[in-house]
Amino acid sequence: MALEGLEPARVFHFFEALTRIPRKSGCEEAIGTWLLDLAAQHGWQAERDGARNVRFLLPASPGLEHAPGLILQAHMDMVCAKAPGSSFDFSSQPIPVYQENGFVRAWGTTLGADDGIGVALILALLEELTETSAPHPPLRALFTAGEETMLAGAQALDPAWLDCGWLVGLDYSSNDAILVSCAGISLLRTSLPVRRTPLDGNYALFPLSLTGLLGGHSAKAIHLGRGNAIRLLAEVCAVLTRTYGCSLMDLEGGTALNAIPDAAWARLICPAADAPRVQAAVERAAAELYDRWHEQEPGLRLDWTRSELASPAPLVKDTTSALLNFVTRLTIGAYTMADMEPPRAESSANLGTLRSDENTFSAEISTRSNAEALHDTLLALHRGLAAQWGWSAELASRSGAWEYQRDSQLLELVSDAFFAVHGVQPPLEQIHAGVEGGIFQQKAASRGCKLQVVNVGCTTLDVHTPRERLKIDTVGKCFRLLQILLQRAAQIN
Repeated sequence: MALEGLEPARVFHFFEALTRIPRKSGCEEAIGTWLLDLAAQHGWQAERDGARNVRFLLPASPGLEHAPGLILQAHMDMVCAKAPGSSFDFSSQPIPVYQENGFVRAWGTTLGADDGIGVALILALLEELTETSAPHPPLRALFTAGEETMLAGAQALDPAWLDCGWLVGLDYSSNDAILVSCAGISLLRTSLPVRRTPLDGNYALFPLSLTGLLGGHSAKAIHLGRGNAIRLLAEVCAVLTRTYGCSLMDLEGGTALNAIPDAAWARLICPAADAPRVQAAVERAAAELYDRWHEQEPGLRLDWTRSELASPAPLVKDTTSALLNFVTRLTIGAYTMADMEPPRAESSANLGTLRSDENTFSAEISTRSNAEALHDTLLALHRGLAAQWGWSAELASRSGAWEYQRDSQLLELVSDAFFAVHGVQPPLEQIHAGVEGGIFQQKAASRGCKLQVVNVGCTTLDVHTPRERLKIDTVGKCFRLLQILLQRAAQIN
């Protein structure tokens, strides 16, 4: 057991078990079934809905039936990203976890602590309550699906599942504060019809790969000025097609909607006689990229090979123009900044993925904003650009911002528990990431109920990248906070 000896042992036992279960976003069947089996073993009432969300229901201890009900919530799915060239298969292989310098990490892949550690904390807490028969108020454990794909499980959740007045989310990456507000988020799916033209004869083929960028979470790192690999490679392709007569075969990149793309790939062709001139242009492009980005992206690499290709079928010029103009002119990155210390984006957008098949290019763009008017502005810019260059654009989902509740009794209790653990009053954080709190509040409001929401968590770094790591000593602190919170909630009746 790679995590044996870590404390709290019960939490790390469940977390390591989760690393052996496939749980890519959209593929939560196995983790959901495992949770249902676990509930049956412990005698917890459990159910699963059509969106693959899972809920446990624990009745209150005798005499606490009228205490405020509490929902403990985390999401089951994870972003599956791996180092370039890795053959790791998230659908069949356990995540290779290890300990290093006070952190839990994974060899060359995302760790899945976002939000596997939240799930593990809830399971450990419920198991401890069951074994000790400690007094507790009415409890629900809510495990949502598809959080990393535009909060899909929360969007589909039946409001009747939110039948308590308090919700504590465990999807926060800092142990040093309490999360009280987040941005709204939307997904714009765009597509462009593909037209190709068959050519006779032999051509020089240049496969290009742009790798080594830092990437990162499209909310937490979006204000840092990191490069978007799809955009940067599209800019290179634009120069090679417009100035050097190359034809574009394909372009793709990105691994997840909510991760800044750290790699992209393209293939271009040119007449064989032009190959030396094009190769020199590619070499200049690589040097110019490094010169422009070496401070923000010290690991950036533009690699290429040269070979021959007979009778290619590149994109027609109109398709190439529509593709490259759209990608290079999108408004991505931080759009406006919040007046806060430390700095964070107030509104932003991320071109997360670009894919193609025989008939279509598809691009997914996420927009985030803590202000709804700015959200509307960014969506209008993206839709207008799509219409200009012949792309279709569908707003697949949108959730509003989770607003700060100053008069929250739950926040007061969680703050007291935080003080008991850390010895200081907690900072109250508002973030640019889109967690599920706003959706839960809106759904509860549709039932005429007011839901108080806070998020707490362990410290995780570089989430959504193969550098993801979990700070070990924060896990026990978060677990202790939850224990104290339940003790104090049980005293309110």
